[in-house]
Amino acid sequence: MTEARSVIKVPVSGLPERHHDVFEHAVRNVLSTETARTTYAQIIDGFPIASVAQDKRWYDIDYEHPVFKSNHDQLCPGAWEKMEEFHASFDIDVLSMDERVSRPIDLTPGPSLYGIRWIQTTNNINTVIQLLHAYSAESVGSRAFQLRLIEMVAVAVHQLAVMLHKLGDLKQHDEWKSWKPPNRYIGPDYSPDPKPYPTLFVHCHFRAYPQYPDGVADMVGYWAENRILGGVVLFDRGESGNQCREVFFHSDRKNVTDRIYALTEEQKQNLSAFFAHTSNQQSSLLPIVGDSRNRVRVNHEDAVFMFHVYRDRWEREVLDYRQYPRRCKEIALDYPEMEDDNRN
Repeated sequence: MTEARSVIKVPVSGLPERHHDVFEHAVRNVLSTETARTTYAQIIDGFPIASVAQDKRWYDIDYEHPVFKSNHDQLCPGAWEKMEEFHASFDIDVLSMDERVSRPIDLTPGPSLYGIRWIQTTNNINTVIQLLHAYSAESVGSRAFQLRLIEMVAVAVHQLAVMLHKLGDLKQHDEWKSWKPPNRYIGPDYSPDPKPYPTLFVHCHFRAYPQYPDGVADMVGYWAENRILGGVVLFDRGESGNQCREVFFHSDRKNVTDRIYALTEEQKQNLSAFFAHTSNQQSSLLPIVGDSRNRVRVNHEDAVFMFHVYRDRWEREVLDYRQYPRRCKEIALDYPEMEDDNRN
């Protein structure tokens, strides 16, 4: 079991002027989109709109929840106005990037159904990811700079969601927060439904809130990345754990793979162009979601320790392989190469 550890935060105001300006422009372009405004307004509301709560690959929110039963199909009065107030008064220098230290995780490899098994041992892994330093060290416009800029923007999107969640919601549906699913299966083999998530702002693969620095608020942050950008943003960290060699998304959306996928070169170029644009012509770019063209994919259970694909090592629960569900059937949505086999 991992334990939460505090992280050092460094304000973005200390960035070199050119790097600061490019970052601010990119964040403001993201915040100007309808997707971002609607997402942050829902956090202010306190609950997602029903259609958004249903837009998940796996239906892991109870269908009896009041969000669905009461048809929460629009924002509560005041949520949009508070979001607009937040947007108008936003100052980029309120953001502070983590000099993130991955907490010690006691692990060792062994045989498993997926090629690797991770169980607790006495080996500690410590990795320091100094994001601001890494970003400011790259030449503006270079490939390495663009990858670090994507990371900076992803962390900003996440952090703003954390901040809004901590400020508190409109409290117009407080009774929904204590809702529990009914006991549907009464009998000798009765097993109660799983305890509801502490928030409906949840990505199905980023729920390990006891080990997150900001707890449940980080769950909300990962959900916001998924809704605004198209997925939680991850990177190929390499053997050292400090690198940013490639960018991956992990989506939780209906009819989108739940495997982790690398962005195509075209998607990365479009995203960089969107960060830099000075008009509203590209406002519909976000969210970016994977399709059959995203051929480089990784199973989430293998991502961190086999392929070094993550943003922070502690973002996922560390499970024994026996706790991972087996993929009962491979489908083209998750394995697009199957379409090639079918054509041949």
